[in-house]
Amino acid sequence: SNTESSLAAGSYSFQAVYSGDSNYAGNTSTCEPFSVGIGTLTPGYWKNHLTQTEKLIAANEPFYVGDFLISGSATTIESDVTAVFSNMNCGKASSENAVGCLAGQLLAAELNLLNGASTAIQPTVSLANQFLGAGGVISTISYAGVTAQGVVYTGPYLSYDLSSSQRTIAVALAGALSSYNSGGL
Repeated sequence: SNTESSLAAGSYSFQAVYSGDSNYAGNTSTCEPFSVGIGTLTPGYWKNHLTQTEKLIAANEPFYVGDFLISGSATTIESDVTAVFSNMNCGKASSENAVGCLAGQLLAAELNLLNGASTAIQPTVSLANQFLGAGGVISTISYAGVTAQGVVYTGPYLSYDLSSSQRTIAVALAGALSSYNSGGL
């Protein structure tokens, strides 16, 4: 077979053909489809590459799902994105940090999805959006063996008072999104 270089993101297929020899008859395999996806990028990447981040968000308006995490106006995207990522504090134990970490990981996952990365994380993204009250709607969700009512995320600088069940869900969702954003899904 021929050696191929790296493939660009997209859908491909291959088919093996064996012409046969004196011992075996030739054969052709069925066509095997496969996809090559774009890798995920971390919150740090998105925070430190604001030009790309802004272009991606602007190119996907009004369809950008994570717009409740940022104001979405062209004049504040940079400062809003920076604020969300700067206030993640994922290693801290407080309720504010659990919500901030989840918001930052969710924003990065949303950006990765918009950028063409694997959509396998979509169910978790949907739950995180529900938990953080996308559209101002508070939902009750079950995740990580716990059921709790979500919160309404209103920004990275505000105080959030979570129950232990809410905190468990926020931390578990943030962990799953972090794994995805780091290429570990």
